[in-house]
Amino acid sequence: MMLSISVRQFSFLLVALFTMTVLSYSPHVFAANTPIGQMIWVKGAIKAAQPGSAPRDLQRRSAIFEHDIIETGSGSTGEMAFTDTSVVTLREGTEFKIDQYHYQPGGGSSDKSVMSVIKGGLRTITGVIPKENPDSYQLKTPVATIGVRGTQYSAYVSQRGLALKIDRGAILATNGAGQIELTKCNDPKKCKLYGVVSSYDSAPQTVDKMPIEFENEPPISDAPAGLGSPMMGPGGSGPSKTVSSFCVGLLKDLYSRMFG
Repeated sequence: MMLSISVRQFSFLLVALFTMTVLSYSPHVFAANTPIGQMIWVKGAIKAAQPGSAPRDLQRRSAIFEHDIIETGSGSTGEMAFTDTSVVTLREGTEFKIDQYHYQPGGGSSDKSVMSVIKGGLRTITGVIPKENPDSYQLKTPVATIGVRGTQYSAYVSQRGLALKIDRGAILATNGAGQIELTKCNDPKKCKLYGVVSSYDSAPQTVDKMPIEFENEPPISDAPAGLGSPMMGPGGSGPSKTVSSFCVGLLKDLYSRMFG
């Protein structure tokens, strides 16, 4: 049976196939436009923008790019997965920036993950990048910089400063006045789980009681989102597409709309 398509449909399909072919053979040429992550679920209104560009609405399965500035609205949260298997859940009223991100499967000397929380908060499970090279990972805030050793933690920036909570592994919070280490272990007398930083000129402090900022955190996946791992979140239905299948899925959707 022969398929009947319009000239416009045929031309659009050719352009899509050509783009995919060029991307597969010349990934560095299109590196700036290559997704580094994907939204797993979105609740409410979340926008992303490249510097100097108009913001775009993010939905489940939306692509995330290096240098994106992502903002969550009032009552809005969302989770994203990156190609190194890391996961980040953003809280409402958050401004989050992807300063630098590069990951080469199998380990690369140029692998790097540098991100910033300007305001608001996140929960994260770190991926492959800091496990292979801890110095290649940073989360920057107005009052301190966070380094990790492969872990799960939460951070929240407000007018009171920075609040921190460790759930797995260890983190270091450093600024111009000092440094603290938060570590998850079985002995609460030896390991500190919570920390606060009031300003860049004030030394980070450990605290015994969980800061109130973490009493109502949004959910996060139990494990990092590996490539090919189906995931879904609040309000979602069905498995979401992973970054590795993003472009392939795009072509499948296009073909379905044209011929389905």
